[in-house]
Amino acid sequence: KAAELARVGHYQAADLYDLAGVQSSSSAFFYQSPEGITMPYPKEPGLYLLYIPPLPVEK
Repeated sequence: KAAELARVGHYQAADLYDLAGVQSSSSAFFYQSPEGITMPYPKEPGLYLLYIPPLPVEK
């Protein structure tokens, strides 16, 4: 669906877990408080990359 929205005709999907040499896990990405509230912070410390797509440009 993302390729269709981006109007990309030729693309290849890859399982990044295999390429990175790690196993997938089903644990939640975000930290959850003892009360069960999902917080907007990652569960584990680390370096995270954020992709912000360009805004539509009017001509």
